[in-house]
Amino acid sequence: MLRTALGATVPVVAALMGSLAGLGLAPAQTCTPTGQQTEMVIPGVILTWDSAFHCADAPDAGSYAITVTITNAPHSDEAVRIDEVRLSWTTPRPRGRGPVATAVASGVPLVIAPSEQGTFSVQGSSPLVGTDEGAKANLHLRATGQGMRSAEPLVLGINVQLRGAGAGAEGGGFAGGGPPPWAAVRDLPFRGGTFR
Repeated sequence: MLRTALGATVPVVAALMGSLAGLGLAPAQTCTPTGQQTEMVIPGVILTWDSAFHCADAPDAGSYAITVTITNAPHSDEAVRIDEVRLSWTTPRPRGRGPVATAVASGVPLVIAPSEQGTFSVQGSSPLVGTDEGAKANLHLRATGQGMRSAEPLVLGINVQLRGAGAGAEGGGFAGGGPPPWAAVRDLPFRGGTFR
């Protein structure tokens, strides 16, 4: 059963002025989910969500679209609400700077009770960066929300890998491995997701 609350469209990151349509982008390329994460995101609540996506043969400058499915386990103690989705980081970052990328979420706020499932979508743009492994861009998103009864904050990590023609699916992660620098210093603790 799909269940959304309000069904509002929430802008996430828009580093350029105007809408995606105003940028003259091609229709969004739908990315394929390639991995899921199952985790106790707050005490007593276990969620499973699409945490990794791959876009093969992405254009050098274009748009992407993902649909994230989240399932609340039958034995979870409470419903959760996903309030917003933000683009937090991009890689590769030549000379310490990533390309200007955008992400716009629809379908949030989203309330998911135990035993239920819900979805939200994200669309945006990201130019690819030329590397020794081919043209690529990695987008790291954070879906934030809370438990409906406890108000305990939660964070879900989501990665989108855009790959140009001939580029492999792996690589483009953070120097030294692990989460990006902001993960330990943000106001909400990082829980869930895998950074590549």
